[in-house]
Amino acid sequence: MMKKWFTVPLIGIMAVVLVLSGCSGNSGGNESSPSPSASPTSSPSAAPSESAPPEESAAPSEEASEFPPLPEEELKDISGEVVIWSFWELASLTTFFNTSYPNVKVNNVVMSTDEMHNKLKTVLASGKGVPDVVMIDGSRMGEFNTIEGLDDLLQQPYDFGKYQPFFADSHWQRFQSLDGTKQLSVPWTTPPGLAFYRADIMDAAGFPSDPAEFGEYIQDKDNFIYLAKTLAADKKYTYDWDTTIVNLMTSGIGYFDRDLNWLRNDDKFVAALDLAKDMKKEKLASYINFYDDQGAQALASGTTTMFYSGDFGVWDIDGKAPDTKGKWRVTNLPFGAYGGMGGASLAIPSQAKNKLAGWEYIRLNILGMDYSNKEAIQWSNPTGFLPAFDLAATEEKPLEILGGQKPLMLYKELVKNIPLNIPTPLDAKAEEIWNKMLQESIDKNVDSRTALQQIQEAVERAVSKDKEALLKKLGKS
Repeated sequence: MMKKWFTVPLIGIMAVVLVLSGCSGNSGGNESSPSPSASPTSSPSAAPSESAPPEESAAPSEEASEFPPLPEEELKDISGEVVIWSFWELASLTTFFNTSYPNVKVNNVVMSTDEMHNKLKTVLASGKGVPDVVMIDGSRMGEFNTIEGLDDLLQQPYDFGKYQPFFADSHWQRFQSLDGTKQLSVPWTTPPGLAFYRADIMDAAGFPSDPAEFGEYIQDKDNFIYLAKTLAADKKYTYDWDTTIVNLMTSGIGYFDRDLNWLRNDDKFVAALDLAKDMKKEKLASYINFYDDQGAQALASGTTTMFYSGDFGVWDIDGKAPDTKGKWRVTNLPFGAYGGMGGASLAIPSQAKNKLAGWEYIRLNILGMDYSNKEAIQWSNPTGFLPAFDLAATEEKPLEILGGQKPLMLYKELVKNIPLNIPTPLDAKAEEIWNKMLQESIDKNVDSRTALQQIQEAVERAVSKDKEALLKKLGKS
């Protein structure tokens, strides 16, 4: 039974009026890193490593799907070898593929994320040594969406366009060319932005602990402030860095739109920066790095009572604080925000030698209800292919780490609400300036509108030549 809910008193220092429209989304900025504790440096650790086919289960539910019937496709006459580059091992996908194509040899070459993306740019430029399928992270898509070298999957023999109704529009567009005319990659993993919290600590402090009720409670800005102040008085913290508040409240908003207009200087960002400065005065951030030893200790001790991550946050708990299994739950982000935490995709280089085999590898594993999508649901991993969530009724298992919570339906709704966030080649330089100057503006208590204008001007100066060249290339100069 839940204890009394605290109501929020008037907090004089919080005079900011924030109107959140539920905006947030993939990288391009916040999506891949709403805070230092939300940006993994490698593949999602929730990716299954087992190579056995998904286990048999009960017959699927007869409940009607919200999606149209899946396209019917026949197996192709393919042979030889297919080379797959990825930044985690795809043993199970290979097993599933060879179930249908036993005579095709799969060579899965695994590299670190940075090594693979850098090497991919090199081989695309030279046309030599290219793989048949390559994994591209959503946060790195801006490095590839204005250059040549990847096939447009809307064209034959792929005809990927017929699968568009099965993906969230924001996720579909994220993997297009910058001008939106080509589909360069197939969305695969789709981790939405999530809030992980200690249900036992919330309950003991009198706050709601049920995921739906807690998620509703933290939508309200004043509720979140009261929660943060109450727990901080007991040296327990709901966020790590000053900038986390800005990144959460504006989660999912990229740096530029398709026309390379700057997106981070409006009333929403003013309100977010105002709040971050006010909360700094109250000393409500932990200033603990989630990824070092101190961060692991804070997670285990309950000092860190909330953190923000993709679904792979359950494995952070498992690895850093195994004794707290069962005490955690997961819900939506605070402040009415939605966001994404990266996400992998699979593409086919234009110079690939075995394109049809590469496409079948993608199609069988990502664009259907069996194979890797079924496995993903069994592991409670959100997938970009939305019909796969229909399998949750029979395939989803309670997560021990989350006290038996089944989060897939929550994940589905959050994935569907991730807003549009277009990656661009200018993002990396913009992000560096944004992070540095945002923290400085909080530390020095600079007027928020002034600070945001200064950041915009600094970014525009830094990217001016590249932006001009890109606009010319896009025919928009």
